[in-house]
Amino acid sequence: MQDFLFVKSAGEYLRIPFSQVLYIEALNKYVKIVTSKSSYLITTTMCNIEKLLPYSVFRRIHRSYIVSLYHVKKFDFNLVYFEGTTLPIGKNYKDSLLKDVIVLCSDEKRAVNDGGKDINKLLRNINPQ
Repeated sequence: MQDFLFVKSAGEYLRIPFSQVLYIEALNKYVKIVTSKSSYLITTTMCNIEKLLPYSVFRRIHRSYIVSLYHVKKFDFNLVYFEGTTLPIGKNYKDSLLKDVIVLCSDEKRAVNDGGKDINKLLRNINPQ
């Protein structure tokens, strides 16, 4: 499997490794691929680009956002935090984010990977209020 994609920009095809992609944002009929160095506006849908990305690295967190798990610094019940950026988590996508992520709860000191079965309890353990 490839670990990169090509983006056509100004008549050239630019190679972008998946490891450099921070997140992807839907903008009307376009999709913006955001990397640490630049961003690229392409004509496609979120559904199309989501199918092309490796699921082991990328998660849809909102109808308008796909994030790279490599670059997520932390998340809570409502937001995903990157270096200098926060993105909202849509209520329909919380399961997807938690499904394959291993979470260690500091109060229980055990690994949790419940496949999203008890999300509210898991999120309270992550961010108690």
